[in-house]
Amino acid sequence: MKILKSQKGFTLVEILVVMGIIAMLSTLAVNGYITYRRSALLDLGADNLVSQLNAMKAKATYGTSTDKKFQDIKKELGAETPANPVKIEDSAGGTSKCFGIVFEKSNDKNVGNFTVKSFEVPFVNTKVWKHVSQSWGYKGCDDLKDNSPKQSLNLDAQMKILSVSYDGNTTYDKLVFRFLPPSGKLEAVGNLEGPDKILEPKIVKIIVSSGDTLDPNYERQIELNLSNAKAVVKPIDTNVKTN
Repeated sequence: MKILKSQKGFTLVEILVVMGIIAMLSTLAVNGYITYRRSALLDLGADNLVSQLNAMKAKATYGTSTDKKFQDIKKELGAETPANPVKIEDSAGGTSKCFGIVFEKSNDKNVGNFTVKSFEVPFVNTKVWKHVSQSWGYKGCDDLKDNSPKQSLNLDAQMKILSVSYDGNTTYDKLVFRFLPPSGKLEAVGNLEGPDKILEPKIVKIIVSSGDTLDPNYERQIELNLSNAKAVVKPIDTNVKTN
């Protein structure tokens, strides 16, 4: 008679334990991916806002692709040689414009705390007396009115603007940033209670978040330096966060 050997295998308890471990590891992996993806998309959204600000500065400085100034620079760059260096100067015939962006607090919860719109207006080449700086300057973009044509900025749908603060502590419900030709100088215009005024060239902090959850891990701070028009994206410092 042939004796069958007993077959060894996993018990039901062992199988359930392994399945539990796999489920737990899968949950951790999915949560980690979601966290990474959300943070990465927020970084991309903040960088996209900075890129659009840089594009506005470039257009104020060099003009758009249809401007004669832009075409002259493009032609000069194409013909540049060591013996014939490029000299970028303001060319006659171009239409100088001011390019900017408006941050304005909104009551529409579906939009976010702030709406963000861009604008462009002709640069007025007329000198006027600037009472704030006590000096003569160009009228520039001062003709910008609330009814000037604006369009919504192309931002990530999940990114929200939580606050716009000036010099570390003063928050604004509305702040206008504009780049002036031909140097691309950046000005911030706003008011708290009185008339609009040009702010001193200090740091403006723009807090952006991903989604509706208020979590510093899903928030970024864009620091915009008014003195040199440079913007950088930083993680939120919870010790000095502006509510």
